[in-house]
Amino acid sequence: MRRAIALIVALASVGGPWGALSIAPAALAQDTTPNHTATARALFREGLHAVDGGDWEVAADRFRRAWNLRPSPVIAYNLAIAERHLGRLVAASERLRAVLRDPNTSARLEARARRELDEIKPQIAQLRVRVTGEEAARAGTEVRLDEEPLPPATVGIYAPVDPGAHTLTLERGGEAVTETSVTLTPGGQSDVVLEAPPLPAVAPSPAETARAASERTPEAAPPVAAPAQPAKARKPLRKQWWLWTAVGVVVVGAATGTAVALSNRGAGHFDGTLGSVPLGK
Repeated sequence: MRRAIALIVALASVGGPWGALSIAPAALAQDTTPNHTATARALFREGLHAVDGGDWEVAADRFRRAWNLRPSPVIAYNLAIAERHLGRLVAASERLRAVLRDPNTSARLEARARRELDEIKPQIAQLRVRVTGEEAARAGTEVRLDEEPLPPATVGIYAPVDPGAHTLTLERGGEAVTETSVTLTPGGQSDVVLEAPPLPAVAPSPAETARAASERTPEAAPPVAAPAQPAKARKPLRKQWWLWTAVGVVVVGAATGTAVALSNRGAGHFDGTLGSVPLGK
């Protein structure tokens, strides 16, 4: 692979150090200053040194920085090679396609990029992620692949993914509710199902509780028996009013009779006409 990059360096040396580092039409509109060009050249060389040392992570970083300062098919191709070594096959394939679309790509570079792309494409894995569960539980969920959001349009279909170990997470409200791991083989096809758990029960607010209470139809209360009245205490006979009334009448009657008797008896002594004749005769 180092030989492929060496070829590009040779091409870049034609007509000066940056003779073959042609700029894409979209990049021409950018304000590329001499400082940017000098910095991009230095970064590109650092990337080559990293490749010589087998440090593909640093090489990819330097090539990417150089491309951001001065985009060119040559830098893009070298960056794609570094990404391939890092296992980032999807990114490498897309970058190689961009090199092939660039009208400033030379015939030799185009042939090299096409050959690399043909080798990479069969190694890219295909992954289909499906989310199951109740509709309410699935609403508002987000799938993440290695902490990167998975576009909703790719959920439920086979999408290109780099081979190797991956972590899939289903999030709801910013919190992980389901998580699983999967290892994809180069060129393989895999399916992963993430089940959304039911939503947790939410306690009603005080306002909702009050509204529900006001809308509830009151039930008829069961009849309540009147409390038994305590039995009245029976008054002693001597305290009954009717008894003393009768006694009074008897006493008064007796007194009257006595008075009459006494009166009659007195009359017998003073009335000489009647003598001792009893009354009624």
